[in-house]
Amino acid sequence: MASFNHLTEYECETEALRLYACLDQIHSSVSSSNPESWSPVVDPVREIARAVARDETLRRKLGVIPALFPLLSRILLRISKAVASTYILSELGTATTANDDGVACAYTSRKEADGAAELAGAVFQLLRNLCAAVPENQILAWYSYNTLLFSITLFDSKDSKTVKYVLLWIYNCIFNDSSRSLDVFLLQTPFGREILSRIFTEIDNQSPVLTADFFTSPPPSAGSSISPNNSFIGSQKRAQEPVETDNFEIVYALFKTLIVAHSPTHIFKSLCLQKQESKSGGINTGSIATIHLKVLTRASIVFLNLVDAEMTEEATGGIPAIWGGEYFQMCVKIAEVLVVSFKRFCDAVTAAQQRLYDGGNEGSSVGFGSIGDDLEGLRLYFTYFARVLGGDGDGEEASCGRAAMAEFGGLGIAAEEAMKARRRAVVGTGIAEVVVKFLVAAGKLQPVEEGGIAKSNVTGGGGIALFDKMLTVSNNNDVMSIVKRGMFMMKADAIKVLSNLVYKCSEGQDEVRRVGGIPGNTENQKLIEAMQVIGLPEGQNEVLAAHGVRAGLYEDGRIRISSVAMDI
Repeated sequence: MASFNHLTEYECETEALRLYACLDQIHSSVSSSNPESWSPVVDPVREIARAVARDETLRRKLGVIPALFPLLSRILLRISKAVASTYILSELGTATTANDDGVACAYTSRKEADGAAELAGAVFQLLRNLCAAVPENQILAWYSYNTLLFSITLFDSKDSKTVKYVLLWIYNCIFNDSSRSLDVFLLQTPFGREILSRIFTEIDNQSPVLTADFFTSPPPSAGSSISPNNSFIGSQKRAQEPVETDNFEIVYALFKTLIVAHSPTHIFKSLCLQKQESKSGGINTGSIATIHLKVLTRASIVFLNLVDAEMTEEATGGIPAIWGGEYFQMCVKIAEVLVVSFKRFCDAVTAAQQRLYDGGNEGSSVGFGSIGDDLEGLRLYFTYFARVLGGDGDGEEASCGRAAMAEFGGLGIAAEEAMKARRRAVVGTGIAEVVVKFLVAAGKLQPVEEGGIAKSNVTGGGGIALFDKMLTVSNNNDVMSIVKRGMFMMKADAIKVLSNLVYKCSEGQDEVRRVGGIPGNTENQKLIEAMQVIGLPEGQNEVLAAHGVRAGLYEDGRIRISSVAMDI
């Protein structure tokens, strides 16, 4: 193919028409052949992609051809059918058929799927290059429904290069869209939200596994892949080998682009809205309903991990205002729901403990449901709350203070006073009550030990002994050991939230007392502040004078005893 470094505008028009004719021939070839025979057309498509990448004028001239994007959509639809049918056929043939015919079918379908995925990667490479720095092409490509539909199909293709091209195409379109119409489509339409959810779950690359790593693992850095666990308790599947992915940087860049243009609260709520197909008797009825999820999805967990990574990077310069205010209030409300979910889990576990204590083993797995995402979300929320309310040491406290200055008074208020204002502001959100309720529930699973004897709300004592007994139950060893180890770290995170909330904040201290954060402590700070000093009972000094001393009330509010001779 000729060099495109110095093409004139007329030459670009001519070359664009020639490239379109080539794509039309490729479409005819793809439409009339089997996916196994698509390999020869892959290189021509990639050559066209490289050609338009080198010349912006050529991209514009090719993009304005009215039939171009409909043509690409027809190619993608043909590939989409091949990818969907062959991958499904491969899985069914491998999983359900043990004879030679089944194995041969799986092998043939896999070859077809590889051919389809290879061509799909080339087409999306072309789309990505066509959209680079050309807003008109971005809009035309983005609003082609078939193109977007196929992007979801390709997320299931298991072809890493193809998925990367899809992600790059979506990122390029959003990053260069000054009107913000494309990312609004992602956030405000059911179809767009489905795509957004699939984008985030592309870096959720670990299959369900029983592990407590998320209790102690540090926040992900911007250069590493997120691997959150899919289950804390319950889904007792063994871990498969993690799927290697290098798409983190693309998804992280897309995440940062979205939070700059839109409220994080809006983005997170969009992830909580999903399209679900209702089923009746295992048969798809075809009806679609938009529902609000009551528990966190994997896409939500990935979003929270990305927030954690973003706040870790920004910690030295102060936490931006976008992570306070409305977002903080939303997080408190969601954490409240998650604590309710956790309390139900605790009730089921303690009921199982009681049955074991009574000598039975039935129902020992009661309550070991899919609680993992909720607990992982709580852990991330506690980390977030602690950061917003102040960090460890003077350095982090000063960093949080600088951000609070911008939120509460600008340069006219000191950092320390700004942090006090922030803590007073969040007291009304109910964060203290949420954390205390979690600690009460967590105390059922790992009771506090006093003098080597553990308290328990179930039996009145010997709570840890019950855990040890449960560890002997078949298939529950991993489950209960996770509970026993993990609750300590979760409670430590919760205590840190409370300690930061009450630091130099009387309103926070009073709120913690009010919600029962200090059991057995009836002290009330408001009552103390309302007290007035009335001095000594009348006639008391006459009694003391007989001993040569007297008592008096000084300006600092203290009562001091002095010699009578000194007062003369």
